[in-house]
Amino acid sequence: MENALKGLMYSVVHRIIANGEILWVHERASIKFDEEKTQYML
Repeated sequence: MENALKGLMYSVVHRIIANGEILWVHERASIKFDEEKTQYML
């Protein structure tokens, strides 16, 4: 999560159990910040 707060790419894998089945979701993103360090895009 530290990378995300620095505006760098991050990667998270989620395990979801739905209807007794295990599903995997891979999330990759980076957060954009303005000059005031306010997030404006994910």
